[in-house]
Amino acid sequence: MTRLFPACALLLAALAGTAQDTEPAAAPEPGTVKVMQDIEFVWVPAGRFTPGLEGGGATVKDALGGREEWHNDEAPRAEAVFEKGFWMSRTEITRTQWRRVMDSEPWLDTGAGGGQEAPATGVTWHDAAKFAKTLGKGAEGVFRLPTENEWEYACRAGTAGLFPFEGADPNALAAHAWFRGNTPDALIQDVGQKTPNAWGLLDMLGNAWEWCADERVSPGKNGGESARALRGGAANQTALLTRPTARAALPADQRGPRIGFRIVCAPDGE
Repeated sequence: MTRLFPACALLLAALAGTAQDTEPAAAPEPGTVKVMQDIEFVWVPAGRFTPGLEGGGATVKDALGGREEWHNDEAPRAEAVFEKGFWMSRTEITRTQWRRVMDSEPWLDTGAGGGQEAPATGVTWHDAAKFAKTLGKGAEGVFRLPTENEWEYACRAGTAGLFPFEGADPNALAAHAWFRGNTPDALIQDVGQKTPNAWGLLDMLGNAWEWCADERVSPGKNGGESARALRGGAANQTALLTRPTARAALPADQRGPRIGFRIVCAPDGE
């Protein structure tokens, strides 16, 4: 099992609030699907939300167990405002999509499991960023990795609870994600088999951790790699860690059998 960067242990949070801004008249409806570069993207609307959970770690501990100090990254953070919507890949980038663009198979010999439509794993942050750059520009803008705030906002899809569905019952997660509760062998699965969220995005939680653009830890004094954010949990994680604001990080040059990514297509200049 991949060990997460020690200074950025898995931490959980939830949104403290969300409100949708007004999109331009020409903006697509939330959840609209568009194919670009043979990849399905979903429209995430303009809006605003406050990352974090009222009550922080104490709220998570009371609802799901664990220790409050495990979740010291859960306090509400500065409000994020998205004046424009953006396109996000409907699923994690798959092996088929990766092979077509990059002509390699980094998941081989990782023991990850899964078929050709499983997430492309075994990729570093640099690999994921290179995939997006290789795609170049799409009809709506530039392909890149999502920021943590973009990822969390899209995963929540307007919700504000511990999970992106009604209630706090971790057993309900099985309908939405592959995690330890329904993948006891910890093998990743083909994408697109679970219930989408309210904006039509699939597999935002579970299956494979997803790289985000953000730097989480500054480089070490000896010139070590900076850490980059990971979100969403994976097939070998418990429900406690398979939540919209579960946060982790790894050095940007590290890879793992259950680490993949999805991309966004954002307006030019963003």
